[in-house]
Amino acid sequence: MKATSWQVAGLLFVLGGFLGALGLLASPRFLGASGGLAALTPHSLALGLLGGALVLAALASIVLAPAGLPVAARRNYGSHGTVLGLTLVAGLGSFAVVLPALGPLAGVRQPTVAGFVLSAVVLDVALVGVVYLRVVRPRVITWHDMGLSAVRQPRVWLAGLVASIVLFALAASLELLMKAAGVQQTQLASLEWLRSVPLWQYLLVAFSAAILAPIAEEIYFRGYVFRAYFEQKGPLQAYLFSSLLFALVHLNLPAIIPIFGIGLFLAFLYHRTGSVLPGMIAHAVNNAVAFAILYLGT
Repeated sequence: MKATSWQVAGLLFVLGGFLGALGLLASPRFLGASGGLAALTPHSLALGLLGGALVLAALASIVLAPAGLPVAARRNYGSHGTVLGLTLVAGLGSFAVVLPALGPLAGVRQPTVAGFVLSAVVLDVALVGVVYLRVVRPRVITWHDMGLSAVRQPRVWLAGLVASIVLFALAASLELLMKAAGVQQTQLASLEWLRSVPLWQYLLVAFSAAILAPIAEEIYFRGYVFRAYFEQKGPLQAYLFSSLLFALVHLNLPAIIPIFGIGLFLAFLYHRTGSVLPGMIAHAVNNAVAFAILYLGT
């Protein structure tokens, strides 16, 4: 990247960070009815969103710079730097957009349905967006390569349904093993608040977690990350690093081993079938069953 491009990215990042911080400090959640920045409180949401957008633009300008050039886009699309950079663009970018939007909401610091769904949707869009801009648009990896063309064989769907049973059994076994080792699993513990929400709100959360998230995560971690590593670094690193990254981004240390195991299975499923669709189905069924047990269980 040219020096001038780095300078522009740096300027956008600093300006976006300043506006985002200003929006957060001026929000009712932080200042209430008084404070030196109280005059900006009515504009806190706009300031926060603008700051988040500028931060996202700065990050994207660094990592996605070669995306429009097919020859340049093929260089190191499976390198650790590119993969980690894209993950940070999606994660930090979505965080920069979501946090200012939620900051002005007054109330206790407790998860809400609106916050959960907004965070999930923005992150899912960001994951698919960076994949499209970095590798799909320049045709480094196409939707067809991921198996997202028109459904070709019924066995793809059958494989997904069979895999969903195997995946659920695998997840349950890993959780039991971790509990036996004295590691308490917390994947669903942080979602206990869902038990008290109305059914329609639970369904909204379940839709974002059991439909939208599996689609975006399979496109990103298997369709892009696994395939890119496989083509540029070989199968061993593809399985290892795509699954490790999948586990790390869930930000749940006690569950890192079970999620890593799930990532390995989903990578194997994609490798064997040549399509992310079976993984989407298995992933969706696993999440849907887990959320149903959480909501309906005692």
